This record gives sequence, structure tokens and C-alpha cells, in this order.
Amino acid sequence: MGKYFVIAVVAALLFIVKGCYLNDFDDIEEVKIESFSPSFGFPVVNSTVNLKDLLESADPGSVIVVRNDSIIFKVNENLTFELDLNTFNVPDREFGFPIPVSESSFDLYSEDYATIGSDSEIKYIDLSGGELWIEFERSEIDDVGAELLLTSLRTPEEPDGLVAVADWSENPFVSRHVYDLSGAVLDMFVFDGTDIIYNSISYGIGVSSAPGVSGEIAVRFGFSSVAFERMTGLIYHDIELPAQEINLGSLSSVIEGEIFLKNPALQFDIGTSFGTPSSVLIDEIRFENYDNEIKYLENTGTDLEDALLLGEINYLPFATDDAPYASKLFRLDAGNSNMEQVLPFSPNKISFSGNFNLGDTDQAFFSPHDFYVNDTSSFNIDMDFELPLSGSIENLRFSQVLSDLSWPELDSIDLIDDYKVTLLLKTVNGLPMTFALQASFLDENDNVLALLFDNDGDVENIIESPDIDGNGNPIAGTEREKLTVFELPRDKYDAIASSAKTEFVLRVDTGTENRRVVNILASQSITIQMSVALDITVNPGP
Repeated sequence: MGKYFVIAVVAALLFIVKGCYLNDFDDIEEVKIESFSPSFGFPVVNSTVNLKDLLESADPGSVIVVRNDSIIFKVNENLTFELDLNTFNVPDREFGFPIPVSESSFDLYSEDYATIGSDSEIKYIDLSGGELWIEFERSEIDDVGAELLLTSLRTPEEPDGLVAVADWSENPFVSRHVYDLSGAVLDMFVFDGTDIIYNSISYGIGVSSAPGVSGEIAVRFGFSSVAFERMTGLIYHDIELPAQEINLGSLSSVIEGEIFLKNPALQFDIGTSFGTPSSVLIDEIRFENYDNEIKYLENTGTDLEDALLLGEINYLPFATDDAPYASKLFRLDAGNSNMEQVLPFSPNKISFSGNFNLGDTDQAFFSPHDFYVNDTSSFNIDMDFELPLSGSIENLRFSQVLSDLSWPELDSIDLIDDYKVTLLLKTVNGLPMTFALQASFLDENDNVLALLFDNDGDVENIIESPDIDGNGNPIAGTEREKLTVFELPRDKYDAIASSAKTEFVLRVDTGTENRRVVNILASQSITIQMSVALDITVNPGP
């Protein structure tokens, strides 16, 4: 019986530990039997823990760090945004040019360029795949030749431009050529006098014919399924960031209460592997609680140099070949935002939305067309929410329902006439907090069968705070020692033993007045000692 009872009581006192003390059972210290009325005493727990241990047990997924003895609750989310790189691809395009052939002996060579519409100004494209097809078609004329020189397309085999020559050997009217674009480079700029025109492909067409031949040759070429490895130029692209929602781990179990903690901070480490200037605009950051109340962060103060400016453009660094990833850390804290005014209503999630813009810069560059985008380029936000446990906590409540507790039904033992269960709880508290507890034992339909404390369901203080000095630290030697005795008579124990599940509510207060700041440190601890006593009246029978 002792084991089952201990599970229930430990869970009730510190349910967030989830039974971690069961390994601390000592051997049975005393077993005393008197004829027909034996009493059994079981030492159960003798353990010392700090708040860091409790928080980590409450939510193993949360990150609790210690810096200079200070405990910091930390939530981290890494968000990677894969942009639609098809936006930068060369679209499937076809170009066609009819070339007349006169009756006189004719040699013609002309150069021109074709422009692909884009908001960006592309200079080069390093291709990783796709096809180029070139087609010559002649009317019913003989003794005519044609060639196409794509001066903009450079391959390892033809670094000065790709040359395609009409070949009528397989089809007297149509000559078709297909080229794999893997490993090729497409120059996307041409010189027009003194001007440079970007997003343009240059080409030359040559036609030769014998005397007396007349007609027409059509020259066509096109690109299909072009894939790029790297695109170089002055690149513009704007995307809307999908709304992001981040849960706050252990804080999500808070059902009511207020927290007033010093120096909370929300950090955004924003990075990019795009080799072009960019910016991010976060239009709003929202904190929301279980009551669907929403509070918004706002920039305050004048020292905003490293702050994330909300609703404004925040310029980012860019990657280079020597440093293929660049990032900038933005911080929102009490010095540049209303963070301390937002947190007291116990939020359980953070959400934000905004825009990411490539090509946006607050600087002028000598060669702005040498920026680049790789096919692996991405945009990342590494968000850290840090909550140092230093401040004031008022009426912070946690709730959890357990359904796997098993209670022996002593009435089923014929030799037992009557019994009483007593729990002795001794605590020595060095944490600057007061703990209160209530446990409700429920049936399958959530009807209350019994309460641990018979006080209309309210929690009752079981662990008291030590005295606090003017700096918010517990005064040495004032650790509070308290003994709490739980009497469970027969009818109450019978109700508990028949329960299907148990709801535990734990309330935490810093035990201060006027929201005075206290410091909760890793070196502070609480010692818990438990024992169980059973008084049984035994009828040995005839």
C-alpha cells in the first residue's frame, strides 16, 4: 500500500516531478505490531531538489539554463523558409525569326538580342539542367545554308558561344538540334551602345544561298525546363512570411496567475545564405493566453540600435563566397520594448508574421550586379525567448490530471475491521516561494468523490517561503521548516480508493508584498521528507 500512496502524495505535492522521487525510498525503518491493533510506519522520501530540477521534470522539452547561478527559462524555435526558387528560373521561351532569301548570291549575318521580362537585372545564370533546342526550316528551296550563334550561351566545349549549323541530310526541310544545358553559363546582358541591357540574350544568324535562289528560312530556338545552380545580378524578390506560432512549453500549463519577471528577452537571430542584400519586416509580434487575450509588443525607448524594429524595415547582411552564411542578432527586451508590461498575463504562445525582401538595402554598392542567389539559398529565423526567474510571481497555478494511480481497497481484506491512514510531510524550504496544493479525486464522469483538503476545493499552503532581504535573496538561516499531517479516515480513504482519476492543482507565490523582486537561484533548494502511518484494527477471527 505504501508504494501506491506515495505515488499519489508525491504527485500531489510536486506533480511536475512526475514520480522522480520513487527511487529515493529508504528501507522500512520501523514495523511495530501490537496484538489486534498493529501500526505500520514507513519512511518514504528524503530528497533535496532545486527549481531547475522541478522545471525540467515538468517539461523535459523545455530548456532550463543556469548563468551565474541564475535560472533562465528558454524557448527556442528555428524557422527555415524555403523560397520558391522557380521565381528566379528562366521561363520556357521560344524565339523565331523569318529570314528572306533573295535571287542574287546572298550571304547575310545579323546580330540582335532578345529580352526576358523581369523585375531583377540578371547578369549571369550558371545552369544545372534543361534543354536548348534550335530549329532551321526552309521552304522548297535548295542550295541554302544557315547557322545560329548563341553568343550568350557558353559551354565548356564552346566557351565563345554555341554554334548550330543547319543539316538537311535527314530531313530536306527541317534541321533540329537539341543541347543539354547542364554545366553551361547563360550571359544575360548585352551592350547597346554605351548602355548595358540586362535580362537579354544575344545571338547571331547567318544565311548563305546560291544565285537565283529565293524563298524563306525560319530560324527558331527555345529553352525548356531550365534549372539554375547560381544566378548573378541585381536580384529583387519579395515574399510574405507565413504566420508563425510558437508554444511556450512549461508556461503553457499555467491556467491562471500573473508573473512579473525582470529582464525577459526575445531574440531573433535572422540569417540568410542569399548572396544579395535583403531585409525583413515583422509587422507584429503577439502574445496570447488561454483566454484568447492578445497583447502586442511595441518598441519603446531610444536605444534601438540592436532592436528588432516592429512594423519597419530591418536590413540584413548577405552571404559571400568566403562566408556563405550571414546573420544578425536582434533583441527585444525591457530596454527597447514593452516586454515587461506584456508578460504578466501569463501567455502560452507567441506568434508573428511579416515579409522578407531580397534586393532591399540601405547601402550603395560599386558593383550591384555581382550579387547572387544559389539553388540552395534559404532564409532562417532562430528565435530565443528567455525568461530569467527573477521577479514576482502571484497566484501561478498549474493543473494536471492523472488516471494511472492505483489504491488498494482495504475493505476487501476480511481480517481488517477498521483502519486510518496518516501522511506526515516535513519540508525545509530555501526557495523564495510559497507552495500551495489541492488534490481532487474524481470518478469517470469527473464528479468529485473526495478532496485532500476539505476546504471547498481551494489550495492550502504546505511549504512556506524563507525571509527575503532587500535585494530579493533569502536570508541565511531563515529556511522554513514545516510539518503537515494529513488524516485520512475510513470513509475518505474508501472514496479515494474508488476514484478513477486525480486532479492536482499547485499554486506558486513568491511570498512578497507589492510585487517585490526576488531572485530564484540554482543554488537554492527545498528538502522534502515523507512518511506514512497505518493504524489498523484486526479481527483474527475464530
